[in-house]
Amino acid sequence: MATACELIQEDDPIGPSNDTPPSLKELKAVENIPVFDSEGVERPFKSLYSGPGSARRVLVVFVRHFLCSEASPEKIAPSNTSIVIIGNGVPEVIKMYIENTGCKHPVYVEPTGKLFEGLGMIKTWVEGPATNYASESSTSAFFHAASKLVRGLLAGYPATKVGQPNQQGGEFLFEGGEEARMVTWCHRMRVSRDHTPTEKMLKVVFPES
Repeated sequence: MATACELIQEDDPIGPSNDTPPSLKELKAVENIPVFDSEGVERPFKSLYSGPGSARRVLVVFVRHFLCSEASPEKIAPSNTSIVIIGNGVPEVIKMYIENTGCKHPVYVEPTGKLFEGLGMIKTWVEGPATNYASESSTSAFFHAASKLVRGLLAGYPATKVGQPNQQGGEFLFEGGEEARMVTWCHRMRVSRDHTPTEKMLKVVFPES
């Protein structure tokens, strides 16, 4: 049986990836980086995936910025897996993101970029080839994002502070006991269209199916 990382890399048109899960030492270095909810309430990153009452498996999805609505984790959460979304803008734009996407999962922001960098996510302006979830052209994508920006500004949101557009995201699956959590699978975006497709994510979350 192929491993999760092999499943993500099969027939990959983009090229080599860096999907090695972060080590316990690397997780330790970022676990206390603060993240913020829509009200600006601060909490350490590790509280999102560990501690009393946390789900057995936690999928943390890092979005590129809060005008990016291509990551669609709604269909991939079994009962023993929770999903958390993290962006790199400011707390005030979280509500705009939820309105744009209909996201039902907790959403947080890490405005400094240190968490993204510490977990190995890169910055690049390269867009990459079209994918099943991001097939629109560059021009179409630009106007799609611009329309969201205008709607956000008209609604009173600080929509120009949605995060750095060249920041790439990724997905990290945490598993283990409530306190001793580790990343068992991850994918770091190499280009702007490199979020994990839903059908491949399903193979990670439901490995026996």
